Amino acid sequence: MALGMMRQIMSANIQNALVITIMADETADISNKEQLFICIRWVDDCFVIHEDFIGMHPLERTNADQVVATLKNALLRINFNIQRAV
Repeated sequence: MALGMMRQIMSANIQNALVITIMADETADISNKEQLFICIRWVDDCFVIHEDFIGMHPLERTNADQVVATLKNALLRINFNIQRAV
């Protein structure tokens, strides 16, 4: 299955989820470059828990503004409705 098709299916599943949790953690890789790990845990209509890896995204800085901007950008790329994350 193509990566684009997988993202569309993942996005549709997340959009229809009953409960959504966004998990993000910043870490430095072996070359000392900062990256943001993003994962979404969600519950479907049968109350089955799923966890989808969204990606590791490079961070130029580790301040709050940069982390939030990177997180928003990653979520928008999978068509995640940010209004659901309050």
